[in-house]
Amino acid sequence: MLQPEGPAVPEPCRGLHVSDAEWLQLFYPWLAQHPTWWIELRFVEDRADPGVKNPPVAVRFLQETAEIAAHLREHRALAVQRAERVRQGMSGPWPAGLFWGVQPRVTQRGGREHVAAFVALAASMDCGDWGEWAEKQRARVMWEALHRCPLPPSVITWSGSGFDAWWLLREPLFDKRRGEAVQRAIARCLHADPTADAASLCRWPNTVNYRGLPHERSRPARVVWWQPEVRFAFPMLLERFLPYAAPGILTGTMLAVGILYVALAWWGMRRGLHWAQVSVISSAFLGFLSFTKPEGAVAATM
Repeated sequence: MLQPEGPAVPEPCRGLHVSDAEWLQLFYPWLAQHPTWWIELRFVEDRADPGVKNPPVAVRFLQETAEIAAHLREHRALAVQRAERVRQGMSGPWPAGLFWGVQPRVTQRGGREHVAAFVALAASMDCGDWGEWAEKQRARVMWEALHRCPLPPSVITWSGSGFDAWWLLREPLFDKRRGEAVQRAIARCLHADPTADAASLCRWPNTVNYRGLPHERSRPARVVWWQPEVRFAFPMLLERFLPYAAPGILTGTMLAVGILYVALAWWGMRRGLHWAQVSVISSAFLGFLSFTKPEGAVAATM
C-alpha cells in the first residue's frame, strides 16, 4: 500500500490547454539557429491488437511551425471522421494516432543515427508495467513517483494509458551517447520504458488515443503538468540520476574521473593521485550499490 512520505505531491493540472505552437516553441526554441533540423511526425494506426505492431499510416519530416500546425489540424479532423465510422461498424481505414520524434533529425529519416541533438530527456511510463499495484492505483502511484524522483520533470502528459514526461534542457546536447545513458538511468529510476533511445517517439498532446475502439471511449492525450520555465543543465541531470545508471555506466564514469585526476597530478595538481584512488575505489562501490539498491522512486513509493 502507498505510504505517505516526503513532501506533498502536487495535483495534476486540470483543463490545461497548450496550443501546438506553444508546444513547438517549448521544445524547439533553437529552430531558427539550426535550419537543417527536421521534426518527425508519425501517424500510426491506433489498434489495440495484442502482439501486433501497428503500421505507420504516414511519416512526415517538417521544419516550419505553420506547416506542422496545418498537418496537425488535418490529422485531428480525419481521425474524428474515421473513429465515427468505426463506432458505427462501417468498413474503412482505422483512425491513426499521432506520434512525434522529440529529438530533431538532421535528415528526413527517423533512426537514432539521424538525430541532431537532445532537446529534452524523456521517460514513458505505462500502466501495464505496474502490475504489482491495483489497476485503480497505478496512475496515482506513477504520478507520485514522477514527483518524488531526484529531479521532477518540466512537463508531463497523460497518453491515455500512462504518462510521458520530459526534462527540458537549457541548451541542446549533441553527445547522443551521454544523453541516452542518462535517459536510461531515468527509466530505471521510474520503472519506465527501458528501450527508449534518442529516436524514440511520444504521443502528441491534444490528440486522441483510439486504441479502445469500438467498445471503449476514446482517451485524449492531455497536458497534466506544465512548468515551461524549468529547464535543466545536463550535468545536473547526470549527477542526480547517476546512481540509477547501469553498473557499466557508473563504473566507467568514475574510472574516467580517476584517469582525469591522474592526468592532473602528472601536470602538478596537488593530491591528484589521492583523488584518482578515491575515484577508482568509488567506481567499484557504486557498481555494487547499483546491483543492490531498489529502483529509485518506484521503491520509495511502496
